Amino acid sequence: MLKKIFRLSLVLVVAALLGSSIAQAQDTVTFQSTQFNIVEEAEKARTIIANFEGGAEFIGVEEGPLLDLLRAEASTGEGNTDVIGALHGTYP
Repeated sequence: MLKKIFRLSLVLVVAALLGSSIAQAQDTVTFQSTQFNIVEEAEKARTIIANFEGGAEFIGVEEGPLLDLLRAEASTGEGNTDVIGALHGTYP
């Protein structure tokens, strides 16, 4: 359990750092992830990123809908997703 919390914290810190440059241009960073979809894990993720300067929103999604959304955002050249979290090899 401790390893899981450590990994969650590490991923969220990295995501926050990567999204910090985006946050300068926007009010809120949107972090969509196929991980931490269990209610307890999602709440922990939201608690960790709650103090992110500029604000951050954690959205837990399934792999298929996330990939569809990213493809749609890429094809239009516009999107709301700032940071993505998923398993290695997920993206086409």
